[in-house]
Amino acid sequence: MLSDFVQPLRRLRQFATARVKLVTWFVAVLGGVLVVCVGILIGLVHRNLFNTLNERLITNTQQLADLIEFRQGELLFAKLDQLNVENDALRTFSVQMVDYDGSVLWQAARNQLPVSVITQKALDTNQTQFENLVLPFERYRVFAKPVTRNGEVVGVLQSGLSLRDIDEAIAKIILGALLIIPIALGLAGMGAWFLAAKTLRPIEENIRRQRQFIQDASHELRTPLAIIQSNIDVSLQNPNPTVPQLQDKLNTVNETARRMGKIITDLLTLSTSDNQLLRLKPRLVS
Repeated sequence: MLSDFVQPLRRLRQFATARVKLVTWFVAVLGGVLVVCVGILIGLVHRNLFNTLNERLITNTQQLADLIEFRQGELLFAKLDQLNVENDALRTFSVQMVDYDGSVLWQAARNQLPVSVITQKALDTNQTQFENLVLPFERYRVFAKPVTRNGEVVGVLQSGLSLRDIDEAIAKIILGALLIIPIALGLAGMGAWFLAAKTLRPIEENIRRQRQFIQDASHELRTPLAIIQSNIDVSLQNPNPTVPQLQDKLNTVNETARRMGKIITDLLTLSTSDNQLLRLKPRLVS
């Protein structure tokens, strides 16, 4: 009597566990996909913003370098001084001109950058250089461009732009992902919970039918086997059975065995039809 209640409870617990595992795997895979997508998005945004900032540094630095005059072996920054006072072009820029000794020859009014290590490298290689410079409260993208006059390198124009906007943009994406991904996973988990129940329902029904089939088969086969066993026991208990007695018992065993064979055939037919493997040919009957 107790087993009639225990078995259904065990089955419910097994399917609940399978349901939890399905939902957990689904949420884990979805979470991994979302994290990868956010990582790719951050990488693309970061690269595009950096490319835009680099192009801006190159363009503006070149324009400023063209304003530097070289007369009688001396560098003149009159146009840069005028631009520094009258124009807003240098408000977001940190610009300075550095010579071979690392001495600052000229710098904008708003300059927060120390002489970068790429300055000497630009002088030695006569090639433009990029570097990310970390200051106490801010990060800068620094660009060093050698300035040549009459085919001779006369110094390096070092310019920098703050990376604050890029850092803030990336931080907003990360913050948005931290807010959106848990909500998305929660909604997906609830949807997956109901879908898992719907998916497991046919499986649960099939298992229930199989167990019912086993119970029916056991019940149907128990009676013929009991008849066969009882006839054999009776025959063995008689030390000197007569031929009619043995024939009667054997006929009973034979008839019961045939009946049991028919039951097994019917049960196999039932099992095949439940598994939808039996092709039925319906026809009209009286």
